[in-house]
Amino acid sequence: MKIKAGKDLLLGFLYAPGKGDEINEPIWGRTRLEKMMFIFEKELAEGFYHNVDVALPEFIPYLYGPYSMELLDDLTLFIALQFINETETSVAITGETASIQDTIQNENDDLWDEVSEENPSQYEKSYSLSEIGLEYTEQRVWSELTDIQKSVIIRLKTQINNMLLDDLLNYVYNKYPEYAENSIIREKYLGKEIRL
Repeated sequence: MKIKAGKDLLLGFLYAPGKGDEINEPIWGRTRLEKMMFIFEKELAEGFYHNVDVALPEFIPYLYGPYSMELLDDLTLFIALQFINETETSVAITGETASIQDTIQNENDDLWDEVSEENPSQYEKSYSLSEIGLEYTEQRVWSELTDIQKSVIIRLKTQINNMLLDDLLNYVYNKYPEYAENSIIREKYLGKEIRL
């Protein structure tokens, strides 16, 4: 029998500290969250679970690379249960390579005005645990992990949260090109140097 681990893993990534020591550092954007879970599954899950048969979200090649409907369903469920806060930020999603800090500092640029006026849904969302989600995750998920498992989650979250989104997509598309085959943005990323 497979142990379902996707929901716990999602909560664990949200609970984990990132660059600082503060737990529950927000994860910026669904794409970043999805690619974080995808990289974990492809590169870390086998050693993380030590030969325990676990069921993680299944990823398929889709319009923006690896995509998991199950992960999206889990995220939607936890938002509905008020375990996860989904917060629309003032950070515009653009096709440009810019860090979140750069985007915030340049809020008055013409690009910012175009994005905000033409399509208000083009804002980045951040995800973090609510108070209920924090309490549940601390008691039922995080406390069940070993120190090594916690360290793996913290390192991956820190690394991916601090990457430019373009760099993250470049890494995923080039390391796993089979998941880029249906992507409408693959030409932008395929064939470039990869690094994580």
